[in-house]
Amino acid sequence: MDTDTINISMSFKKDELVCCACHESLTKKIYQCANGNHYMCETCEPKWVKNECPTCRHPHRLVRNIFFEEQLKPHLKPCPNTGCTEKFFNWNTEHLCAFAPIKCGICKRAVTGNVDSYCIHLDGFCDESFKVIQVPSFDKRLKYKPNACSSVLKLPDKFVLIIRKARHSYRLSAVKNSDTEMENYKNVMCAYTRDGIEYNVTIPITNLNNTKIADVHFSEGEIAEFVFSKDIAIKQKLPTHTSPVGFAPTQRNFNESALFDSILGTNSGYNNRYVTTPTSDYSGNRSDLAELLRLFGNRT
Repeated sequence: MDTDTINISMSFKKDELVCCACHESLTKKIYQCANGNHYMCETCEPKWVKNECPTCRHPHRLVRNIFFEEQLKPHLKPCPNTGCTEKFFNWNTEHLCAFAPIKCGICKRAVTGNVDSYCIHLDGFCDESFKVIQVPSFDKRLKYKPNACSSVLKLPDKFVLIIRKARHSYRLSAVKNSDTEMENYKNVMCAYTRDGIEYNVTIPITNLNNTKIADVHFSEGEIAEFVFSKDIAIKQKLPTHTSPVGFAPTQRNFNESALFDSILGTNSGYNNRYVTTPTSDYSGNRSDLAELLRLFGNRT
């Protein structure tokens, strides 16, 4: 035996090879705590803003462990789907691959489950003729007049609009890769005019293997024109208050605040406070108390 080398053998259980934040398997870059075997994946590490280990709270930022990454590489197997570069352990059986093959909803042929591959299929290999159009921008509104054939609009937000033409109707769908997250919006609104009346239809953006169809009908000889827009929900930020434990926050208006002030005989400031149900030690006007209980009961 060579006296200048040593052999070290280590074994790990599968629950030890997971990120301490998201609990997913460590298959890519690995970051380790300086105080022990506490690991974090490359997805969570940039998001972890605290300079401490999330497991033991050791006050230092995690450091990448390239040596450990190299030791795990022989135990990782590649994804069998063409085009996918992901690798996994033997026990990772729930991989949602963006390249998993799907069946074309038109010609029923097997197609690589990726938006780009599907566009190539529709452009030259599907039984129906599609025209693929690259859309440079999709900020607010997108006007489109469909031509005689079906079309595919490739949008910069990593999804495509498929416009399939029938005799007097169009079948609209919006699809994306399964690993693509739509953070700002999840639907596309389509406005169109038929017989002088404006209509709106919602097109959900779905994974390629779970397409949702929106049917749009026109009268014979009528020229179709679509206006697409992002269905972005406007979230109103409500004022936040600190309420007692066990009581849900409740908004009060000015009249309610004034009523409480008149009953309690003080400036209660109920635009900014919360109270529990009044008790029986109140000796004021019974009609005021009844109104108080009515208003409070509407919130429960």
